[in-house]
Amino acid sequence: MVGRLSIIIILFGIGGSCLQAQPVESPQIVDEIVAIVGDNYILRSDIEKEIETLREQMGKEFVHDSLRMEILDQLIAKKLLLYKAQIDSVEISDDMVDSKIEERLNYILSHFGGDERALEKYLKMTIPEFKAKTRPKIKEQLLIQQMQSQIIKEVKVSPAEVRNYFRDISKDSLPPVPEEVEVAQIIIAPQVSDFAWDYAKEVATNLRERLVQGANFCVLAHTYSDDPGSSGKCGELGFFKRGKMVPEFEAAAFSLEKDSLSKIIRSQYGYHIIQLLDRRGESVSVRHILIAPEMLETDLADARNRLDSIRSEILAGTISFKEAAVKYSSDEYSSGKGGLLMDYSSGETKIPVGNLEKEVFLRIKDLKPGEVSQVYVTRGQDGKEMYIIYNLISESPPHRPSLETDYLKIQNAALEQKKATALEDWMDKNKTQYYIHISERYSNAPELAHWKKDK
Repeated sequence: MVGRLSIIIILFGIGGSCLQAQPVESPQIVDEIVAIVGDNYILRSDIEKEIETLREQMGKEFVHDSLRMEILDQLIAKKLLLYKAQIDSVEISDDMVDSKIEERLNYILSHFGGDERALEKYLKMTIPEFKAKTRPKIKEQLLIQQMQSQIIKEVKVSPAEVRNYFRDISKDSLPPVPEEVEVAQIIIAPQVSDFAWDYAKEVATNLRERLVQGANFCVLAHTYSDDPGSSGKCGELGFFKRGKMVPEFEAAAFSLEKDSLSKIIRSQYGYHIIQLLDRRGESVSVRHILIAPEMLETDLADARNRLDSIRSEILAGTISFKEAAVKYSSDEYSSGKGGLLMDYSSGETKIPVGNLEKEVFLRIKDLKPGEVSQVYVTRGQDGKEMYIIYNLISESPPHRPSLETDYLKIQNAALEQKKATALEDWMDKNKTQYYIHISERYSNAPELAHWKKDK
């Protein structure tokens, strides 16, 4: 059992690759353990990282040193959830961890324009090294989330509880509900012509023949590939497991022998020539050349004309906007909901005007409820041109919340409060069952008093 917690960690060697005790005469405190929960510990640097993150998000002037104890309080709660997950053998699959790592990596990459080399230069490590370094922390976060979900999964609120929650709230303390709108959309994405697909296939076929005859893959990828993320890297995509690529590409990649070339593979992105570079367990490393079919002006005009016709049918009453969205819209996410947009922060279809994307706001600001906008040009996440129309379904001015107009908001608030209470009750019960020790330097802080066990 650990006794004193003022453990001084001294880093020696290049890049701090070695841990070793330093002579007592002049120690340099690099880090220290401030709390232990079960088999898990919290370092002072963990608190400082949280402080730094908050300062980046909120501004240094809003994050004071006094927050350190509140952060430590939250970290102890997380470590208790983690420890319970560990002793209960809660499982997190490798695929879940990999998916979360990829999600985080893609988010970071988006700030570097998708340039992996620029990111590696900034991180001072390779992408595989970054994944390996972040993996334990990601798995820990997922275990905490899974444990918390298990604790609150059965929590529900009845209509009576919602009414009681609203009744007990001081009405003067409730902020007004901002102006809200309900908006639906129909998107028509241009379809590439058969002629363009045929031409792309011909180009890809010619390139494959040149490769078979000994042409340099790297040179051809750099010169001809339409994949901006890999063309500058000789077409290399790095290692990936099954489930990461579109099915056609993946099936071909995993069936190849080392250094062999695939046939011409068609996917939604175009035609691929794939070469297997290496195989490591369940992962493969490949490079490819992508020849994407070119969108023609006539394809764009056809899409716009099609949406114009759909809009005319809606205005004539031949079909409702909702029916047209389900039947025609290219946006799979909103089409199934009749084109309805959702507020991602709340999951509701009533969206505060301040939360609307700028493009949407500009297109609907002069519409009246029930009206349909003209056809506009927009761009998808891949930057490709599409056409869109909007329907302003309803709008509501700023108002004081009521059960009649804002039941879902009040229900969600009541549910979140009940979940928080359930989690607090779980903490109160379990903190007495497991070893929790806080360093003497921190243990007397009022924010941490509730972690002390009654004598």
